[in-house]
Amino acid sequence: MTLRVRSLTSHARVLDTFSRVGADKRRTVLVKVNARKTRSRLANVGIPLGIAASIMSTQWWALLPLGVCAWWWAPRDRGWEWAVAIGRGLITAEWALVGAYALEAFPERRAIVGAVWVLAAVLLAASAKLAR
Repeated sequence: MTLRVRSLTSHARVLDTFSRVGADKRRTVLVKVNARKTRSRLANVGIPLGIAASIMSTQWWALLPLGVCAWWWAPRDRGWEWAVAIGRGLITAEWALVGAYALEAFPERRAIVGAVWVLAAVLLAASAKLAR
């Protein structure tokens, strides 16, 4: 009986020590995260282009590091700017793949496909401008 009580007490002391060390580490990580420097152009232009390139080249492993970089570099005004950067990358990849497949499907109508492809990007940009 006393062996169990001593064992539980020693385990409790060890867990208490680990929790204090863990709290210090968490505090250090939170300080570093809150002090990170934003790179809004890289987060809003570079990351979406990287996401589009990784999707189009089927390099799926690159999406996780790009998502972490988007979170790290994005401005923190509202807290969700990193998700917007990822969404832009997905829309860019979709737009590029649809255009490429349309050019492949209709090679004799290249001018019409190109005009519709560019018009889709212009309409998307205009709707984003109106939504602001």
